[in-house]
Amino acid sequence: MQARQSPVLFITHRQCAAQMGWDLQRFTHHDDKYVTSMCPLAQAQQYLQQFCQVVDQLNTDQPEWQDMEAGYLPLGWQPKYWFSDVDATLLDGECIDQLAMTANVSTKVRHMTTLAMEGKLPFHDAIVQRVALLQGLELEKVEQIAVQMSVMEGLPELLEYTQSHNTKLVMLSGGFKDMLLGWQKEWQAETVIANQLEWHQNTLTGKLRGDIICGQQKSHYARTILQAKQLRVDECLFTGDGANDIPMMQLGGVRLGMCPKKALRPYLNGMTFSGSHLFFKTMLHAAAQTSLSNT
Repeated sequence: MQARQSPVLFITHRQCAAQMGWDLQRFTHHDDKYVTSMCPLAQAQQYLQQFCQVVDQLNTDQPEWQDMEAGYLPLGWQPKYWFSDVDATLLDGECIDQLAMTANVSTKVRHMTTLAMEGKLPFHDAIVQRVALLQGLELEKVEQIAVQMSVMEGLPELLEYTQSHNTKLVMLSGGFKDMLLGWQKEWQAETVIANQLEWHQNTLTGKLRGDIICGQQKSHYARTILQAKQLRVDECLFTGDGANDIPMMQLGGVRLGMCPKKALRPYLNGMTFSGSHLFFKTMLHAAAQTSLSNT
């Protein structure tokens, strides 16, 4: 975000602020769970940098992990467009990992998924190798798995909030379009851009059709939509979880991470490790409230 947008509203979980050792007298109680501070952009960035340093030292099985939520927004900011990764961001898990379980290749696929999301294996190579292992899987099973996937906690509430503010959702996924069309309809997303599985006689061939959607392609399609809709990037929200989302986050705007991998964290101005979108909804609502109370 640009300096002209400061001051900003920094918001964090109350227990997280206490753990960080921040002076709570500098914060205002937003509700029973979160505290806020209206501060210069540089101060908010410093808070978030300190937050990331502590997160790097924690293990996911530590009780403090669920309370690690922090980020900042410009006062009064509401997104016109929301560009989001899907797997492990909107949906609870990776579609390809679920397919791999059915195809009995789970161990190999999950390992490559982890490496790709951490930025240790090029996503292009990882998706090609993982899809090849799905050869022979029946299309009917792919469709069954698609409807069985669950959404991340708090997503319905966040969608209700953004839709009430006329925010348009664009799904940019390294997953599979064949599995996301139903979710696109349910979430009222404007469009979904994702990889397309190839099949023959209702059986997966182990190949993809068309362009492979990886990090650079997500960024390309986001830029294309920005230009077509005559949008500024600072009018947009971007959400993701892995290294594959870095090129999209580099566009700018407001960038939030859902349990983000370490490689992605430096590109964000907000993140939660609770696994819930309720924090993102709270961020948007709190920024709007603060703007109103200061006009």
